[in-house]
Amino acid sequence: MPDGPPMPPHPQNYGASPGDGLRLPGAWTRRPAPPPPGVGEGFVPGDIVRGLGLAAAVFFLTFLVGLAIFAAIDDDPSENAEFVATAIIVLVVDVLALILVPALVLRGRGFARLLGLRAPTWRALGWGLTALVAAWIAIVAYQAIVEALEIEWLEPVSAIDGEESFTVLAAVLTGVAVLLMAPLAEEIFHRGFLVGAIRRRWGVVVAVPLSAAIFSALHFDVGSLIPFFVVGVAFALAYLKSGNLWASISAHFVFNLVAFIVTVADRGVT
Repeated sequence: MPDGPPMPPHPQNYGASPGDGLRLPGAWTRRPAPPPPGVGEGFVPGDIVRGLGLAAAVFFLTFLVGLAIFAAIDDDPSENAEFVATAIIVLVVDVLALILVPALVLRGRGFARLLGLRAPTWRALGWGLTALVAAWIAIVAYQAIVEALEIEWLEPVSAIDGEESFTVLAAVLTGVAVLLMAPLAEEIFHRGFLVGAIRRRWGVVVAVPLSAAIFSALHFDVGSLIPFFVVGVAFALAYLKSGNLWASISAHFVFNLVAFIVTVADRGVT
């Protein structure tokens, strides 16, 4: 006589352990991807030194190349020739120093994930807009104070200011450098890399102002030191609040876009 109904297969036959219930094979058993790391997670102390050292070396070599380029175009004193040369140099620096250096330092550790380069969200864009408005308000207040006190050497000077009309080539190259490459490259390095690496080592209180100070200093204009420091702080906070680098990238893009449109409209294109 049969002892009773057949027993179901042991859960281990399905790749499960007792109490787990039935697990289906194949893609359905795939575990969800791990959550993105918090800002600074995955960095090690040596990243700061390696990143800044390599970036400084690239800046120095590019500076020497730039001197040679400007010496070569010395016979053409037009502003447009200078803009074309400057745009090319900026593009090279952005790619080599601000994108490839972090990628090299963080190789094998998930470059995009560590730098917060994930799909844009409305929350991230909202933080970017908040940072942008705050930066604009601070800059307007700063300019009003400087003008009221008549401190000319503290007045910001735009890198694309001039009197000559843009040629099409100068306008296009400047637009690519200012609107496409600068927001992406500068945010990858200053917010994604520096804020993350410094926060991991010394915390947010040091990461935000120090990264903003480096960002400001690299614009090489005394009058822009304070305004761009404020911009750097605002963009860093937007990145920290959202955990998404597109917050600061979007803010940076709109910031540069407005400045570029105003400048081109004022100078014209011939």
